Amino acid sequence: MTVISVRRMTPTVGKTELATSRVRTMAGIVATAGARVRIGQVVAGEGAGCMQLYAAFPDFVSISKATSAIAADPARAKLLHERESNPAGEVVGPDVYRTVFGDVAPDYPVIMQREYRVQRENLQNALSLLPEIEELGKSHDYKMMAVVPVIADDLGRMIVAYYSRTMEDLGRIIDEVGMSEQFQNIVTKANTFGTLEKSRVVKII
Repeated sequence: MTVISVRRMTPTVGKTELATSRVRTMAGIVATAGARVRIGQVVAGEGAGCMQLYAAFPDFVSISKATSAIAADPARAKLLHERESNPAGEVVGPDVYRTVFGDVAPDYPVIMQREYRVQRENLQNALSLLPEIEELGKSHDYKMMAVVPVIADDLGRMIVAYYSRTMEDLGRIIDEVGMSEQFQNIVTKANTFGTLEKSRVVKII
């Protein structure tokens, strides 16, 4: 299991450069506290234009210790003061998730995230379909991961992430796997366990 926190920043028009600089500063603070950190830019779909700061930890003890360290870091206090005196965007989070299938794929910087509404009694049935999708795409170079929220405003979700090396690879996978009859049959089956509500493409920067 991997525990992942996500912070989202939507820059104010005209202050994107400042917002990006602050996200990078926060990433350094979180990394110093012991996380594996990545910054993503949402390039299409829900939340397009926002940045997402991902921090991965091996367990909940680690993220709890890191949270205390981050709160006590003078660099964070300085960053919060700067944000209050000169806002550059809207910050949401962190929300906290745990992996339920696969893991983070750091060598694959393009990520399609598909967000499903899944009742907890249907979660295991929904998860049972993911190995079928993984097997379907075994001749393609991509990775899969699924997470569920642990600390968030909406707990009735499951997010499936498809990791690709390039945007072109992602397009090829959609054409050759996502549009295939076999994949669509799995999607039809999945609709009995949950509902696809949102999707987005994130590029690691």
